[in-house]
Amino acid sequence: MLKVDFSIIYFVFIVIFSFFLFNYIKLLISKVKKFFYLLILIRSVVIIILVTLIINPSITFSSFSNKTFDLVIDNSKSMKKYSQNLINNIKEIKDWGDKNKINFNFYIFGNSLRKIFDFDEIDFSDSYTDFSDFVNNYKSTNEVILFSDGLNNHGLTDINYKNLNCVNVIGYGNEVISDLDISIELLDTVISNDSIKINVLVKKNLKNIYSSGSIHLNNKFNKNYSLINYNLKENSYQKISLTLPINKTDRFNSIYITNNHFESNYLNNSFELLLPENKFSSKKLLLISGSISNNTSYIKKIIKNNLYDYTIDHIYRLNNNLWSKSINDFNFNDYSLLVFDDFPLYDDDNLIIDNLDLKNQKIIYFLGPNNLSRNYILDFCNCDYKNVDNVVVNKISNEYFYKGNYYTLPSNEVNHIIRCNNDTNMSYDNGNTFISKYQNTILFLIPNLKESSYKIDGSNLIFEDLILSVIDNEIYSNNRLFEIFVDTYNINIDTPLDVKIKLYDYENINDLFLNIYKDNKLYKQFDNLEKISLDLFSKEIVFNKSGEYVLQAGLELYNYNTNSNFINIIVNKFDREIFVDGINMEFLSVISNNTEGAFYKSINLDEFLENIEISKVNTVNYTKFDLNNLSYLLIIIIILLSLEWYIRNKVGLV
Repeated sequence: MLKVDFSIIYFVFIVIFSFFLFNYIKLLISKVKKFFYLLILIRSVVIIILVTLIINPSITFSSFSNKTFDLVIDNSKSMKKYSQNLINNIKEIKDWGDKNKINFNFYIFGNSLRKIFDFDEIDFSDSYTDFSDFVNNYKSTNEVILFSDGLNNHGLTDINYKNLNCVNVIGYGNEVISDLDISIELLDTVISNDSIKINVLVKKNLKNIYSSGSIHLNNKFNKNYSLINYNLKENSYQKISLTLPINKTDRFNSIYITNNHFESNYLNNSFELLLPENKFSSKKLLLISGSISNNTSYIKKIIKNNLYDYTIDHIYRLNNNLWSKSINDFNFNDYSLLVFDDFPLYDDDNLIIDNLDLKNQKIIYFLGPNNLSRNYILDFCNCDYKNVDNVVVNKISNEYFYKGNYYTLPSNEVNHIIRCNNDTNMSYDNGNTFISKYQNTILFLIPNLKESSYKIDGSNLIFEDLILSVIDNEIYSNNRLFEIFVDTYNINIDTPLDVKIKLYDYENINDLFLNIYKDNKLYKQFDNLEKISLDLFSKEIVFNKSGEYVLQAGLELYNYNTNSNFINIIVNKFDREIFVDGINMEFLSVISNNTEGAFYKSINLDEFLENIEISKVNTVNYTKFDLNNLSYLLIIIIILLSLEWYIRNKVGLV
């Protein structure tokens, strides 16, 4: 549609122009016959262009384009019972779209996201529902109408909704179900002469659901060894003490739980218990906490989960020179590794470590929130510490690269400047050092470690990963060779499981293979692994029998076989897609709320369409022209005036 706005002055110019044009024509008739019409045409065009440029009328072109919605249908087996209702809803929405001049694209998801062009492709045959795959692979900017029961039983539970524009949800199902999550974590480990005692915490996130199950041990010698039962009734958690006989353990052990419910997240159903190779460590570690802060629990977790081949002693300051144990009773030279947490703080602390052989003693130093001045360790490690009055913002503009990986580090504010002058030095953009190494001492110079441990924008590698990587390389010389990963620990029969094998040292590695154990025996072995990159392999496995399985990768290194970590897999006898009947309204509400969409159950379709119809309309595109910006019109005027001047001179007009 074309619309031109004229000012009233335009008509005044037209009248004046007509008067002068009439007199000009009379003059030309009396003066010359040749080129008469050409001169009239040139003069008329020039005057019309000039008048138009002076008035600059507003010229607007408008065009209408139909709104487009993407209809995304959950094609998993759990939706089959609602198939007729869903197809009717889609037809009703299509009729509504035809009435409102709205276009539609059609997608189905479950095992994967696919675009479809025929309703016959909606067969509700996908063996599981992976919402994370849908969100990560959906690339359109159109608004979405999602049809689902919200049963998210595969893939990641931590979903980033930033890829989605607006998701309007139509939910299916009668009985409301929730995202149950049961987890187990290690609290403490005590090694005695003939046994290993561990304290674990089993907890659930929903109080109104009773859950029970068992805790199992996996290692090279024992597969799915039953330890003890747990029972979560009224309480949301249960602390359990377990005693593991020495003859049942190995250096690499996996502790995992089973339960009688389907969960939304199986990634926290196990942990690795890593013990010394000879069941007792010959190496000792002393953790000294100059003060108890948020850093202390964070550091203890890192030590407990990663420095597994050390016997750990911990002493901490209660007040000034009062310690949890007499610090004078500890001979630091008896320890293979010292970990300083917010220590040293005072002059007396410097005297405590003054006799240390710092050149030969391995030390990990964590700058704490109370380190407000220079100290003995910083001076020894060539680090200049200076307090400042103004807040200093430490940040890194881009990801930090270290040993083949990129790490995302959050910014932080401090009131000091620390700059170290060592060969191994990692610094912020402003020059402040955050990690440094001098001889056998590693320095981690961030006062608040817990704030730096949070995940940023879905980033895979964060500051905690960087700490572990530095420890791996500097303390262990990177002796972690390879690990295996899966995206779920609980699957259905005939459901593919994607296993990833990550190599950390691939120069001397040959004959990589993957073992599956069942009932403490080798069940299958695969050596035809797909090579994704130089350090990453993959294998898709399908189980045709239910039960509990153990996965472990192996490889040949220097003519010896070595094994990776264990992963426990539970294959369900009952298909979760069919066995679970209901709607997860909480999960569907999270999707709609995070994308500013609407959520209704299928029985309220008319109300849903009324809400969409009010807020979503066809788009109108406007294009406005400003003639003053069209410089080529001035060029045309110059050419025409030059031509007129030439003709007038040729015929003898002045």
